[in-house]
Amino acid sequence: MKTGIIDYGGGNLRSVANALRALGQDPVIIASPEQLGDATHLLLPGQGEFGDTMRRLDERGLTPFLYDWIAAGRPYFGICVGYQILFDSSEESPRTAGLGLVPGRVRRFQDEPGLKIPHMGWNSATATRGESAVWQGLGDDPYFYYIHSYFPEPAEPAIVVAESTHGSQRFAGAIERGNLFACQFHPEKSQEAGLHLMRNFLALPVAKPISHPNDPLRFRRRPRPAAGRAHLRDRGASPARRGAEFQRPHARQGDLTAMQPALCFPAELLLRAQGPALGMKAAIFDVDGVLTDGRIYIGESGEQFKAFATLDGHGLKLLQQGGIVPIVITGRDSPAVRRRVTDLGIVHAVYGAGDKLAAAEPLLALLGLSWDSVAAMGDDWPDLPLMTRARFACAPVNAHVEVKAIAHHVTAAKGGHGAARECCDLLLMAAGRYAELLRGHLGTLDGAP
Repeated sequence: MKTGIIDYGGGNLRSVANALRALGQDPVIIASPEQLGDATHLLLPGQGEFGDTMRRLDERGLTPFLYDWIAAGRPYFGICVGYQILFDSSEESPRTAGLGLVPGRVRRFQDEPGLKIPHMGWNSATATRGESAVWQGLGDDPYFYYIHSYFPEPAEPAIVVAESTHGSQRFAGAIERGNLFACQFHPEKSQEAGLHLMRNFLALPVAKPISHPNDPLRFRRRPRPAAGRAHLRDRGASPARRGAEFQRPHARQGDLTAMQPALCFPAELLLRAQGPALGMKAAIFDVDGVLTDGRIYIGESGEQFKAFATLDGHGLKLLQQGGIVPIVITGRDSPAVRRRVTDLGIVHAVYGAGDKLAAAEPLLALLGLSWDSVAAMGDDWPDLPLMTRARFACAPVNAHVEVKAIAHHVTAAKGGHGAARECCDLLLMAAGRYAELLRGHLGTLDGAP
């Protein structure tokens, strides 16, 4: 067994190394993947800002290395910022994506009368799980040393092994899953309790699966962006990586509600689609070229026919179930479009709109929404004002080149062939509703209420 300490240029290496030496270890400092050697247990002591930490890890080529190490179930101990970067995003650096290996986000303490921020000094950590291998033998309320203004908020409470309180705010002080352990406090500065914790970590087996096939709490294996691409692109830059990433679902026959989503998107794209409201509240869709393939069929009597994809239709219904209001604004009008919109239960629609932006303003005012919580999807020049005004913009892969150039996401599917559904899936996932809706459908299939 050999310990390694990740050196990204900003961590408290000396204190951690000294603590490990007190436990009989001779740790190796790892500043690049090539320096791993025969290390079997990794520690990442973090100090500083979330975004700067991710940038430094990217620059040293350590981001994909860490992702592969953790996802493979090898022992990892994250301290302070080394804990926070496991999550999707942080309020400290809203334009930077984390590793995305643990569902959730990092939040700042809210101001309270008399509350000092940062939270600094000794505080207790209350055990929440009895079966934790790393927490074993520490008792119910050991004291550790803290210094932080931000704290992770895991989406899966079952991974939390200890909680602490600052003022009236309770937060996850430590998490554990398989061979992954991470904490907000500093064990290397926490005397005997900290050494006990590190000793337990070093006793973890070298290879322990981080999840099993039907584990509903398994960590997500989302690909990290290449080095230097962790920041969200500004409007007007080159379009984001196209299409969605698909992973194999993990569920066994007869346990469908444990199935995890097979669909995932890049972490930075999801963060952009969240917006300041942590999820879009409304989404505006064009019809021709988005909900249809753009072709118009004209009968001998002059009547118009259009083809709609049921895949897109179900996506629009799912939006409504997920609390996102679908809005249709189209430059043309026809009985076929009105019938389709009515069948989907879409309440807010404008037909024959010459100025789509002007048509949207009163609808948003009626709903009490600002453009910061609105997404828009279009395929041609008349949609440009809407898409540049909206917080998040999507375009089908067969949209006009100028429309795709300003879109935050260009779908893998064509208009009328699932493009709108891909946009709906992305918005639901960014809002944290996709997995819940999926499990609801699977529960129905499995006979659950």
